[in-house]
Amino acid sequence: LGAEAFARRDQGQRPLPALFLETAKRNWRRFSMADSAGRRLNFGRALIGALLFRRLILGRSRGEEMIGVLLPPSVPTALLNVGISLAGKVPVNLNYTASAEAIGVAIERCGIKTIFTSEQLLEKARIGKRPGMVMLEEAARSF
Repeated sequence: LGAEAFARRDQGQRPLPALFLETAKRNWRRFSMADSAGRRLNFGRALIGALLFRRLILGRSRGEEMIGVLLPPSVPTALLNVGISLAGKVPVNLNYTASAEAIGVAIERCGIKTIFTSEQLLEKARIGKRPGMVMLEEAARSF
């Protein structure tokens, strides 16, 4: 379904990362996003966060097309998704409520080598660590 939607998309539309950049530059101080944890960002801070993730992704995922995201919906997850897109890669949001086996199948089918997740989520969902996992807590310390 996703591949069919991509094939039928309006060719005149600008890519989402380009639209986000334009919108953020025009609305630097305006509200951009919030989450249930109380995090709120304006477009300027959102753009800076997304660009930081972009830099991290480019340094860790050379030659990869798809990057896994195993995180619940939140402001950091949104910034990560934008950062992945700005890096010219495809974010693959993995269902963290699925079984470890189902997640593994999705990872294998997509050929995902790098997966952004968090220690807290892995513990809570009882999902074991895999090679290529980047902990969000660790990534945040590098900013």
